[in-house]
Amino acid sequence: METNLILLILSTSLKSIVIFSLGTVLFRKWLKQNQRYYTDFPFLNSLGFYFYAIGKIFDIYLYIRFRSNDTSGIISDSLVLGFAKGRFILSPVIVLIPYVILMLVIWFQGKRKLQIGIGLGWASISLFAVLIAQSYQQLLIINVIIAFPPIFISIITFGIIHHQKRLPQINSLILMIGWSLYIGSQLIRSIWVNLGSGTWGLSYVAELIEMVTFVIIGIGFMLPAFYNKFEEQSDIIQGNINDFEENIENQDVLFSLN
Repeated sequence: METNLILLILSTSLKSIVIFSLGTVLFRKWLKQNQRYYTDFPFLNSLGFYFYAIGKIFDIYLYIRFRSNDTSGIISDSLVLGFAKGRFILSPVIVLIPYVILMLVIWFQGKRKLQIGIGLGWASISLFAVLIAQSYQQLLIINVIIAFPPIFISIITFGIIHHQKRLPQINSLILMIGWSLYIGSQLIRSIWVNLGSGTWGLSYVAELIEMVTFVIIGIGFMLPAFYNKFEEQSDIIQGNINDFEENIENQDVLFSLN
């Protein structure tokens, strides 16, 4: 087995472990909340991380299976094609469902029928596109088409949240940066494949870069917003001012009584 493939398997395994760990941290954070809802940020994103980590295990199989094959042609082995489709149904379709739900809740709050309609429409089209694919290259193209809209909308959403200083329990600025970097890593992924030797080239570099972007995204869901600290300080200052004014008023009352 060539060095680049070994490094690819190791980097993908590490990525799966790191992302699974991030999902566990978020899930535990959700469990510690006084009130828990299935639409909460920590819960939905922990599910996304868990599914993505499992998807990377599928990738390891595909990396080994195609280590000496041309991935651009039609996959004639029905078992391998089915496995590849299963991987892309899991990621990005199932992985992105929690994020799609999150965006629908934010943008169409209270409009249940519209949320269900858009969600089912996206999922149905995504599943159909994956199922009719006949090659690995087609699946990669479908992957981009499926994943880009929800991720792009999430970048815009977190940008608006940060600008309006809402949802201080998450760090929308870090999330916006993290998802933007993830899209950038996807756009340059093909460059690493074409560098180096073997079918997968230096794809292990792409895996490590993507892992870093997910760590940034995970941090964004774990840390509160920067403006939350300023709001807390402002509340403390305002409280001190109110206490001071109240003391002054009490003293004025005492003086007037004397």
